[in-house]
Amino acid sequence: MGIDEATWNSLGSGGQAILSATLPVLQKKLLNNEPTPAVLSKSEMNKLWKEAKNDPTINKYYAEQLEIGTKAIEENLSLMVDDFDQMSREQQKQYIDAKKQLDEAKAEAGQVYSGFRKQAQTELAKQNADVIASSKRQAKSKLNELESQFEQTFGSNTLTGLKLPGVGGAQYTPIGGLAGTQATSKLQDELNLEQELAQEKEQGISIKNISNKFLPI
Repeated sequence: MGIDEATWNSLGSGGQAILSATLPVLQKKLLNNEPTPAVLSKSEMNKLWKEAKNDPTINKYYAEQLEIGTKAIEENLSLMVDDFDQMSREQQKQYIDAKKQLDEAKAEAGQVYSGFRKQAQTELAKQNADVIASSKRQAKSKLNELESQFEQTFGSNTLTGLKLPGVGGAQYTPIGGLAGTQATSKLQDELNLEQELAQEKEQGISIKNISNKFLPI
C-alpha cells in the first residue's frame, strides 16, 4: 500500500515515519473490510498510531537490531571460548614438552635429584602460570568490553536474560539498572513522532488517491 507523491512529499520526516508505521494497520483494516475514513484526521491518525505502536511493524527495526546484536555477541563469545580453550590446550602441551625436555637434560647432566633441577622446574611452572594468568586477564578484558557494550545498548535485563557463558573462568558483572540506549532511542522516536503528528494540518491526510506506486513502508 502507498500514497500519492504529493501527499508523501508534503509531510515532514515525522509524518512520513508515522505513515510508514500506520499504513500497515490501515491496510489490515481495508483487507478485513473494516470501516475506514476517507480522510485521516488528527484523531484518526492518533488512533492508528496507538495501534501501530503495538504492531510488529513499528517495532520491527528495533527488534531486528536486538536480534543482530544478540547473534553477534553469542557468536563472538563462542569464538572467544573456543580460542581460549585451544590456547589452554596448546599452552599445557608446551609446558609438558618443556618439562620433559628439562628432565631429560638434567638427567643427562646427572642432576636428577639436584637442587638445580628443582629450581628449573619451579621457574618453568611459574612461567606457565604467568602465561595462563595473562591469557585469562586478556579474555576477561575482552569479555567485559563486549558485554558492557551490549548492556549499555540493549539494557541490563536483556543481557542477564541471555545467560551468556564465561570465558576462562571469568564472568561479566552487569552494571545493572540500565534501560539501554536502544530503548531510550525508541522512546524518543515515538515521542518525536507524536509531537510531529500533533503539528499536522487540521484537515488531515486524504487517502482517496492511495496507489501502489509509492511505498513508504
